[in-house]
This record gives sequence, C-alpha cells and structure tokens, in this order.
Amino acid sequence: MYSDENCITALQQAARKLGGSFSRSEYDSLDLSPSSITIRRRFDGWNNALKTAGIEPVFERKSVNVDYFKSIDIPEKAYWLGVLYGDGTVSADRPRVALNVSIRDSELVSGFSQALDSTYAITTTERENDTMVTTQIYDSEFVQSLGSVGLNPRKTHSDVLPEIEPDLFPHFSRGLSDADGHFGYHRGGKVECRWVLTGSPGRMAGIADRLPVGV
Repeated sequence: MYSDENCITALQQAARKLGGSFSRSEYDSLDLSPSSITIRRRFDGWNNALKTAGIEPVFERKSVNVDYFKSIDIPEKAYWLGVLYGDGTVSADRPRVALNVSIRDSELVSGFSQALDSTYAITTTERENDTMVTTQIYDSEFVQSLGSVGLNPRKTHSDVLPEIEPDLFPHFSRGLSDADGHFGYHRGGKVECRWVLTGSPGRMAGIADRLPVGV
C-alpha cells in the first residue's frame, strides 16, 4: 500500500526528470511507482495530485476504459452493467453515457468511475428536494460497447436483458437493484416492509426466470 508521501515523492521525481508539469502518459513512460492510476485514485484526480505535490496541473484529455464492457466476464462488470441498466442514460445523437443518482447513493458514481478508470468529471447539482451526483462519458466506442449488451436509449421501457453467463446474472440483478430498488410498505392491519424492483413486465419476468431459486 502506497502512502500519500510515496505518491508525492514519485510525482516530484517525475517533475525533475521531465522539467516541469506532465500528463499521466508522460509519467507512466518513466516506469515509476506507484502507477498513475493509483495516484489518481488516491487524490481523487490527477490534477489534484499534481497540486498536492506542488506541481502546476496540466490539461488532460478525458479518458475511460472503452473495453470494460466488451466482455462481461467477472462479477464486478456484471454489477456495474446492472447499475447502468437502472440509473444510466444513453444518448445516441451525441454519444454519451451518464450515471445520475441522489447524493445518498453517491458511492455508485465514484465506484463506477474508479472501476472504469474514468477521468470524466463527477459533478453535483442542487435540485428542489435533493442533490444529484452525475458523471457523463462522451465516447462513441464506449457507447457502442454498451449497445452490444442491450443498453440503449430505449432501455427504460425495454424488455431486453444482457446475455451473460448464468452465474453472473445475480450480480447484474444486484446492481440493478442498488440503482432502481426501493423499500415498499403495505398497510393491511400491519406494516410489512418489502424490497421492490420495478421495470417493464417483460424485464421483470425475465429477471425472475433467470435468478437462482432462493436469491
């Protein structure tokens, strides 16, 4: 585990070698440790890390791991795909994927960004009754990779579910539930608390059919 001091020392060493400020790719070319990904995550952004190390920040093109969803082969990918099926928005006219949640669920946005090594900004917007936390990714290749697993502008009312391995489907459902699920209360002489997940009838039937008994 690298400390803040380890990261700052490495950045200052890179600044001496490169003669001033530098991008993540320039830092990585020096083969120093810790990696730029580790530093960015520890300081919540590359430019924040440079500032902490006393180095002038540089403009850096936003990036994301465009290959992340091209193969849904581990539980983590299935989970984040489920989150996007629930709270994600896809735009086709200008290729964009957005994840927008209440500040109560802000860890979904930060966790999603970290999983995808995304350098796109995370923003907060004040609304009348809530504060929303959002990240928006503008990358046509990334949008296309999500389209191949059924995530498109019509996802909300679609019956489509991703074709993934059966053992990964519970993780997809967990992500969908974290995004779209809520507690429901029924009063019929007593209060019963239920966890409710809503969606198109076809989608809900598909989820019920594909989940293992007891999940």
